[in-house]
Amino acid sequence: MSIFKIGSFLLVFFFIFVVSSDGAELNCSARVFSGQDFMTPRSRFVIDEKVYSRAVCLDLPPGKYAMAAVWYNPFQQVQRQDKHTFYLRSVSGYSTFFWMKVLKKGPL
Repeated sequence: MSIFKIGSFLLVFFFIFVVSSDGAELNCSARVFSGQDFMTPRSRFVIDEKVYSRAVCLDLPPGKYAMAAVWYNPFQQVQRQDKHTFYLRSVSGYSTFFWMKVLKKGPL
């Protein structure tokens, strides 16, 4: 997902990766929000604003999974990385949240 710089707004790139232990095909998506209501996706953020992402996977087969979120700043430097692992015992959907604060200067 890319977010474009407009005036005082900041360019941010967000990528999410989900892998399973058995290489199963996955049906996952992510949306980016401001604030914790998670109702209206946003595409522009200001400096010092907290940005949240909700990752959702549907119909996952049983197994172990790893999910990683990587946030890049406008200088193509990693601003934040998060990793989350989980295990499902039966076919199920799964969702989780990631967040970061938009920084004015370089990487963390």
